[in-house]
Amino acid sequence: MTKTLKLQKILCRVDVVKQLQKDYNVTRVCVYNALAYRSNSELAKTIRRDALEKYDAVEVKMPTLV
Repeated sequence: MTKTLKLQKILCRVDVVKQLQKDYNVTRVCVYNALAYRSNSELAKTIRRDALEKYDAVEVKMPTLV
């Protein structure tokens, strides 16, 4: 039996990811983990907030099979 979960994720353009890397002096992996809600540190929360407010990223709920 398969279940479907809706996971939160923030979608943005690649140039936004590069700018977030420069803003926070972190790796691309760090930014992608923050945007995919895989990390929940204060830095990750700040990256998500800036992506949504400053760079007009979009928060979506992606269906995922479990």
